[in-house]
Amino acid sequence: MRSFTIPVVCLVLLVGGVRLHALDVPSSRIGDLRAAKEQLWGRAIQTKGLRRALLLMERQRLSAMIHRLERGEAVDPGEIDRLLAEAHRANF
Repeated sequence: MRSFTIPVVCLVLLVGGVRLHALDVPSSRIGDLRAAKEQLWGRAIQTKGLRRALLLMERQRLSAMIHRLERGEAVDPGEIDRLLAEAHRANF
């Protein structure tokens, strides 16, 4: 029984560690993503056509990232930075 317990404990610690790493993203970053998402919405409703569609697509990318973070998925912080930078300079 002992030989079975050690691998199970190691597996639980490994999975728990991955989950904790995914939660390391500060809530302020999620707040930044939400703010950028709302900013894109404000710009999108003031325009129409292709520009509006591109702004809404960028907003959807931010929404997907927010959902990934809320589910606790591991996300590269560089990916968050890149999305925020693209959202701020989205001058379609």
